[in-house]
Amino acid sequence: MKKSSLLGHAAEVVAIVRDGYRPADTVIADFFRDRRYLGARDRREISAMVFGTVRHYRRVDDLAAAAFATVPDSGPRQRACLMIAAYVLHLAGDTSADTPEALQEFLVTGLGPDAAPQVLEQLHGSTGTHDAAAFPAERIARKRSFPDVIIREWVERWGEADTDALAAALNEQAPLSLRVNTLRGTVDQCRRVLADAGMSPAPGALSPFALVLPRRIALDTLVPYRDGWFEMQDEGSQMLSLLVHPEPGATVIDACAGGGGKTLHLAALMENRGHLVAVDTDERKLLNLVKRAERAGARVHAVLSPRRDEAVLRRYRGKAHAVLVDAPCSAIGTARRNPWLKMSYVQERSVQLAATQGVLLDAAAEWVAPGGRLVYSTCTLLQRENDDVVTRFLERHAAFSLQPAYEVLARWGVAVGRASPYLELFPHRHGTDGFFAAVMVREEAPASAR
Repeated sequence: MKKSSLLGHAAEVVAIVRDGYRPADTVIADFFRDRRYLGARDRREISAMVFGTVRHYRRVDDLAAAAFATVPDSGPRQRACLMIAAYVLHLAGDTSADTPEALQEFLVTGLGPDAAPQVLEQLHGSTGTHDAAAFPAERIARKRSFPDVIIREWVERWGEADTDALAAALNEQAPLSLRVNTLRGTVDQCRRVLADAGMSPAPGALSPFALVLPRRIALDTLVPYRDGWFEMQDEGSQMLSLLVHPEPGATVIDACAGGGGKTLHLAALMENRGHLVAVDTDERKLLNLVKRAERAGARVHAVLSPRRDEAVLRRYRGKAHAVLVDAPCSAIGTARRNPWLKMSYVQERSVQLAATQGVLLDAAAEWVAPGGRLVYSTCTLLQRENDDVVTRFLERHAAFSLQPAYEVLARWGVAVGRASPYLELFPHRHGTDGFFAAVMVREEAPASAR
């Protein structure tokens, strides 16, 4: 397909994302499903332009602002055209010889022959206005395409330089990290199996169970994946299961199991010995977890809650050696995988999530046995959903005390900073998604279990 047509398709997707605030990956999947004439290469190029534009949405909007004012009969579709063009010109690093002609043809089609030359000239000369912002937080927010309220919090907590580096890292593409399924074999064995399949994975930088693939590939084409040798999982996410530190033979509950990536890791750490219970409110996710568990050879008891199997949940009250609450959150720490999260962030939603997180922790605490461990985690980097939730929980539950996360991880040979009792992971420091976790230990039995 001609490059100008690919630009047009990308603009169409961006217009849909801007108009409806649906996640870009969902919009793209629906878009491609309705256009089966697009080949694999076309889809890759369209996806790259869409995700790049969404990732830098404030920056490209800023770059396109002056040109947009000159477009007659301008609307969402025209705005999307200008955003795509601004991204290609200033941020995509596209030096292809056919790009200038393709942009000209694309803008003529999208904006009309009279407006296109002037708009293209203005876009070439545009530098945006982020450097003129009055305050550092606003300047960083515009430059890195983050909501002002998030950047203000980060600047207050970590300073301008660290915040800018963090936001820049969250705009980079995430590495292809996988977790070796030790129910199938060792890390070295998996590495050899992948090498035999034509891949050359490198060791992870943080997790002892991680490998990093050198290039993107359709997982279903890899026999080792179909045979359950590994799961795609960020190294930061792998740290959460290590914090649970489940012993073989223990009773462990994953209270917000979701798709089950951490559940399967727990099963491997437990060597399929003991009782591993996966709880979630989404039946579709649990069914997917059951399929993944079959592929991985993992033994997991999946429980749909609160609508069913309440008797099963009551069975474990005060008896679990460890409980993981990987709570639903604003997920800003995963923005490099889903940049739409930045566009759709609403502070009121974060406040609501913090309240829900507290409720989930209170409920999960009932399952923890004396001496047992309660691990709370999120993939966000906002204090109200992290530190504040834990602080309020500990105020309500005197039987629990905080255990430094670095002490638990040291048992796995993982060294992290000791400045905080929490686990805090950042892409610009650790190469992972952004994660927060707290480890709490129960010192006495809950009243309902006495």
